[in-house]
Parts: sequence; structure tokens; C-alpha cells
Amino acid sequence: DDDDDDDGARQSAAARRVSRVGVHVPTGRLSVRELRLLADLADAHSAGELRLTVEQNVLFPNVADPAALVRDLREAQVVPQPSSRGGAADAAAAPRREPPPYERLSVAPGPVSGHTVSCTGAQFCPLAIIETKALADRVSRKLDARLNATHGARGLRLHVTGCPNSCGQVQMADIGLMGAPARRVDPATGKAKAVPGCDVYVGGTVGAGAALVTEPVLKGVPIDDEDELVETLAGLARAHFPAAPAGGAPTTSGRAPSSSPTPSTDDDDGGSFFFAGRPRSKTLIGAILARRRTPP
Repeated sequence: DDDDDDDGARQSAAARRVSRVGVHVPTGRLSVRELRLLADLADAHSAGELRLTVEQNVLFPNVADPAALVRDLREAQVVPQPSSRGGAADAAAAPRREPPPYERLSVAPGPVSGHTVSCTGAQFCPLAIIETKALADRVSRKLDARLNATHGARGLRLHVTGCPNSCGQVQMADIGLMGAPARRVDPATGKAKAVPGCDVYVGGTVGAGAALVTEPVLKGVPIDDEDELVETLAGLARAHFPAAPAGGAPTTSGRAPSSSPTPSTDDDDGGSFFFAGRPRSKTLIGAILARRRTPP
């Protein structure tokens, strides 16, 4: 059971000084190159074991040297960048992170992007009304920039789903966006026209005493102007979720990302997922990917 698992984890951590390292995967989408990178890191640092979480991220268990894993993760995201003269030789001679300074896979994501969940969306799902993955990624990072100063120590859970089936579980999010019809007045004609839109849900909670929000606070919000949408969501965040003081304990409505891979010594389930700490089974979805790669 969970108690037995937790006891075993504590004993292992004390005996072997192993830790867990969580890595943020924006909206849960990985390229083939990134999957191979994670597999290589698992082989090097966690005995080939990699776990998936309910927030569409990954976790490396039983890591002996968290700092080395984080270093390897960052260095692997350095790609060749051509100089102004161009050419393959110049590109090979001048590697840097791309796109700077943003690292797609990170142990220290922003206060919103680090807690953003998205369904598949219209790109691959015929039921979705809107495209979700790219929207959630762009909007969450813009919200990071707007809210980091006030909500950086708190975290804010943003969920995006493409239709009322709510695979993205907007009803349990701090702020949830559900694809819906919307209209916007065309300045050229003065007539309202259909545009991609969403309904906005606010105030879902998780954990002890969790409650779902069943009615949106805003309906038919256009999403074709992302800056306008970000301003609306930032206003809702400030109005409904008071900022936590720097270093304050995160709540069940949001968890603060950590900026350094310092091993955890606490025994509860609070705190950020994105740091190196003792392994805890309660944070996992239960799916374990044991990598078995055959030579080409």
C-alpha cells in the first residue's frame, strides 16, 4: 500500500542517498529527439527507469547525483547555431541553447507553465473545438512573465481542454479553458463573426476537500487574440488567487516551482514536483517506462 511504499522510499533514501528529479514537459508533448534524450538520461542516472505523472511531466527515480542529471539535461538542449556568415562549419563551432534562453525541458519551469495541462486538441482529436497544445504552451509562458513577480512562490494551475468531454479536466483547475464558440465584431464591417473561443472556469481544487467547478465564470471568450486572452486570465488570477509570499508554502491550488535541484527532506506531499528529492509513490501516475533499446 501507499504507507508501505513511502516507508520503503524513506529507507532507500536514507541508505543510498538517492533522490527523485522531476522534469517539466510543456503540455506533455515530446518530440522523438526529446524522447531519446530522456531515455539516455534514464540509462545514465536512474537505471533505465522513467515515470510519467498526472500533470504530463516525467520523473527520474532513484537518482544518485541530481545535479549531474540536471547538468546533462541542460547541456543536451544546446544546439548548433549558425553565425551571420552561415555554413555548417560555423554552426558546429558556435553551439548555444535554442531558443535562448528558454529550455523546453526544465527542472525549474514558470509558476503557470509548470502546472499547465492540456488535452490533445483539434490537431489530432476530431471532437475538439479548438487547438489546445500550442495555445496552452504560449499562453502559460506569457502568464509566467505577467505573474512571476506576484505568483512565483505560489504556482497557478492552468488546464486547457478542447471540448465539453473535458479530457483536460478544466473543472479541477485554478483556471480552466474549455473550447467553445465565440464571436468578435469585425471592425471593417461592423458585424460579428465566428472566431475560436473558450469558456473560462475558475476555482477548482484538488487534494483533501477537493471541489469541481461546474459553471464557467466567462463564456464565449475569443482566443484569436492571445495577448487579450492573457490579460483576461492575468486579471482573474490576481482577483481570485492572492499572491503567496516568496518562500511561502504552496497550497493544493498551486505548487511552486523550485529553481535548484536540492534534495528534499520533508515527509509530506507538499512542495514542488520540479526538484530533486526523496521518491514518493503518491506523486506518480503508476505508469513506469523501463527502457529496452535494441542496437540499430
